[in-house]
Amino acid sequence: PPSTMSSSLVFLGHISCDVNTIGNDPPVREPGGGVYYGAVAAGRLRANPRVLTKVNDADQSLFTHTFTDAGCTVTYLPTSCSTSCCNVFPSATSDHRVQHYASIADPFTRDDLESLLPA
Repeated sequence: PPSTMSSSLVFLGHISCDVNTIGNDPPVREPGGGVYYGAVAAGRLRANPRVLTKVNDADQSLFTHTFTDAGCTVTYLPTSCSTSCCNVFPSATSDHRVQHYASIADPFTRDDLESLLPA
């Protein structure tokens, strides 16, 4: 039940290390993914969300500052690689985008999900 958890709102899933290229500009590495944007929005609404995600140790710094500022409690589980999405916008408008995944983090396991339960 939610009352036994530290947060009643949990975001579970992969966050993405996006690489965005707009027109002829050089690629920019930015945080992304539905879990990232949803948790940050919930945190800014003071919902005290908890995030359970998988991201490589080397990529955590891309997310930590914004999650912390938004008041999110984050558990980063180990993975062999982070999810990385490459987005190419041929022009400055976002009407057209070409997207592919450069890598996908390891899947979640039953043990990962059980980490959400109180001790």
